[in-house]
Amino acid sequence: MMKEISLGNEEFFELFIGKRVLKSEIFGSKENIPLYSANVFTPFGFVKKSNIKDFSCDYLLWGIDGKFEFNIIKKGNVFATTDHCGTIKIMNKNILPKYLLYQLELQSHILGYDRTLRPSLSLMKNVKVCLPITEKGYFDTRAQKEIIKKFSLLKEIKSEIKSEIEGLSEISLSIEVPEKYNMLLSIEEIFDLNKKTNSSKFTKSYVNEHPGKIPVYSASKNPDDVSYGFIKDNLKGVKYFENILTWNIDGSVGKAFFRTGRFSLSEKVIPLILKQKWEGLIEEKYVKYVLEKKAVEKGFTYANKAGKNKIKNIKIEIPYKIKDGKKIPDIEKQKELLKKYEDSYEIKNNLAEYLQELKETKVNF
Repeated sequence: MMKEISLGNEEFFELFIGKRVLKSEIFGSKENIPLYSANVFTPFGFVKKSNIKDFSCDYLLWGIDGKFEFNIIKKGNVFATTDHCGTIKIMNKNILPKYLLYQLELQSHILGYDRTLRPSLSLMKNVKVCLPITEKGYFDTRAQKEIIKKFSLLKEIKSEIKSEIEGLSEISLSIEVPEKYNMLLSIEEIFDLNKKTNSSKFTKSYVNEHPGKIPVYSASKNPDDVSYGFIKDNLKGVKYFENILTWNIDGSVGKAFFRTGRFSLSEKVIPLILKQKWEGLIEEKYVKYVLEKKAVEKGFTYANKAGKNKIKNIKIEIPYKIKDGKKIPDIEKQKELLKKYEDSYEIKNNLAEYLQELKETKVNF
């Protein structure tokens, strides 16, 4: 059997928040009482005296600003809180803190509290939790422990799934072609790297001041993310592009996208414009996948940005054929390889989506 009680039930819980404390007040403090604020896991600092007097009960902390997360402070441990940290004092020893934590975590996605909708004291008092009870009406600690085991196992599984998703996102697939069928061309041989992107003066504010229909792309990992907004066409001093490959030198470093239609770029993205002599001979979308694979191999990251000077000498394997006794890029073979890349990445993305759905599955016990 289950019994539903609210956190505002003063028979079982006492809810309160701490007092305002500035970082400057505790900077360099050598005191030993941990002070918790919006981050309920890492102390904001240390103080000499706590705002709490009774440490004979278990406590549950929740973050009021920042992430809506929970942490357990076991009885006997002295701590303090600021006004950015909510505290639940569990006054009934048969209500297990870890069980209460899991019950609240189950509801966190429904409650939807965050920086915008802050989980204030009054809102939290209205939150209800279900606790197992015995036939005599007492809180059933054995049943709580069984449910805690199941929740713990579920969290471990979800943590492993999260690691799999993160690992999957870092994988750069490779479609190998026998070396004897490849000619090596550098990025600067394939693309006109003299073509520049917009300067640092081309900001979001400038785009907002000149609204239009032309998308402005920044260094996102999502090809459809128009985070810079839409700008007016044919503005003096603004660079526009059409149907070319773009390369992120900042943000989501090492990502290339073939963008169609007319668009503009932030300073964090450079245009890779195919040289005229390769038109009809080199498939830019194929180059995208090979270049991204090379970027991973070279360790390009946010801290190791991939500007023109770092990518210009990267060699791209281009399948070739013999025509009139000369090697020329084989566009049809490139398209075949492109299809293999696209199919492989579709499988990878579908797997990532499935794992994400699995991770977000809610289970009630």
